[in-house]
Amino acid sequence: MMQIWQTQRQYKLGDTDMAFPEAIVRPNNRESIQAVYYKNSAVSSRILAFLDFIQPRLTL
Repeated sequence: MMQIWQTQRQYKLGDTDMAFPEAIVRPNNRESIQAVYYKNSAVSSRILAFLDFIQPRLTL
């Protein structure tokens, strides 16, 4: 399975179909966001600024 935004172009062109279209609820305030970074590597100031910005806005 892939996120809708990853396959939107192929879907619009008719190259792919949705498996469970009735399962998509829009608007969805719980879209999946994943961020991966390694603690032992340097993180750019741009990424740190984004993480500082987004952290208080995320809820589980």
